[in-house]
Amino acid sequence: MQPTSADQPSAGGPPRRALLDHAYTVLKVLLTAMFTGVVVAAILQVFARYVLQTSIPGTEEVARYLMVACTFLAIPVLARSRNQIAVDALAHYLPKGMTQVWLARLILLVELMFLVIFSYYTISFVQELAGTGQASVSLQIPLFWVVCTMAAGAVLGIVTTLLLIIDTFIRPDPRNPYGLTTVEHGQPQG
Repeated sequence: MQPTSADQPSAGGPPRRALLDHAYTVLKVLLTAMFTGVVVAAILQVFARYVLQTSIPGTEEVARYLMVACTFLAIPVLARSRNQIAVDALAHYLPKGMTQVWLARLILLVELMFLVIFSYYTISFVQELAGTGQASVSLQIPLFWVVCTMAAGAVLGIVTTLLLIIDTFIRPDPRNPYGLTTVEHGQPQG
C-alpha cells in the first residue's frame, strides 16, 4: 500500500487545513501510543498468566479501555484520510465531473448527520455516567473518563467533517472531490 498525502501535513495551506493537519498528526501519535499500551497490557497478562502462573490485576481493564479509546479517537483520523468503510458503487455509475463533487458533499453531509446524532447521545451518556460516579472494578478508574473518549472522537469527527465539507465548496475538484490527494488504484490523483 502506498502512502497518501493525507498522511503528511500540507505546507502553506489555509489555517483551517493547518489546524486539521496538526490535530491529525497529534491524534495519530496518541493512537499509536494507546495501541502500544493495549499490546503491552495484553502481553503482560498472557506472560503473567501462563509463565508466572499468576494474574496482574487491571491489565485486562487497561487493554479494554485503551481499545475503546482507540476506536473512537480514530474517527477524526479516518474522516481526515477518508478511510472509513463506505459504499462507493454509486460513484462508478455517475458521470465524472462536478457530479462526483456533489456526491462527495452528500456523503459528507450524511456522515456529519450521523456524527451529530452520535455526539448528542454520547454526551448525554457521559453526563448521566458522571452523575453516578461509577468506577471500573479492579483499577477504580471513573468510567466517565472512558466514555469521554467516545464523545471526544465524535466531536472531533464533526469538526473534521465540517472542514472537509468547507473544502469541497472552496476548492471543488472533480478529479478529487474530497480535496485530498490520495493514491487510489495505483494512480495518484490531484
